[in-house]
Amino acid sequence: MDLQTSDWVHIIVALFLGACALSVPYLVELLKRKYFAPVFKIEFEHGYPYCHQTVYSNRQPVYYFRFRVVNTGESQAKSCEGVLEELWLADSAGRFIQEKNFSPVNLNWSGQFIETPTGRIPKQFIDINQERRVFCDIGHINHPVVTEKSVFYLEEDNKELKFLFDINPKFYSQRDCVSPGKAKIKVAIYSQNARKHEKYFSIAWSGKWKDREEDMFKEIVIEKL
Repeated sequence: MDLQTSDWVHIIVALFLGACALSVPYLVELLKRKYFAPVFKIEFEHGYPYCHQTVYSNRQPVYYFRFRVVNTGESQAKSCEGVLEELWLADSAGRFIQEKNFSPVNLNWSGQFIETPTGRIPKQFIDINQERRVFCDIGHINHPVVTEKSVFYLEEDNKELKFLFDINPKFYSQRDCVSPGKAKIKVAIYSQNARKHEKYFSIAWSGKWKDREEDMFKEIVIEKL
């Protein structure tokens, strides 16, 4: 059966509309990601509120160190996670040597927990609204009387204070802390609908504990690189 010109017009229009119906959602998502996507910024200074002394529930003092994540984009950042991606340790000559077998592991969002029947567990993923500022923990130093120790070190090597990373989970096969000396880390923020954003930090610590913040922050210095 021969098709009339009007029939071909209807077929072409139907195909065109079908193609539009299939492509429009993709184009909308593409435009959202390019022009309205969340954009991350990492802020840090060696002082309050990024570095501060607080207390555990047992009333023992502890020093916490964290950076701030800001969503400077045009929409909510969904399912965001902070990740400790890489670790370098300085040798006796001051050269940084990367830990080759270090697997990326999640950092804890400050104050973000899920209540469970057995207690609170850190949230791995959070949403960050436009212009919202959220803290992500790097690590902490316990008072010498606190019993929390590194899972990486054996008991004999666990006697000195450590800068313990706030990561979840902790692996017995890789470092979960920094001993006195110098180190460098790479952290990254991931999101379902935003580009990965990464930043490097240096950590220099004498291994000494001081009760006053102004004294302690001379013993440990963290810098954003």
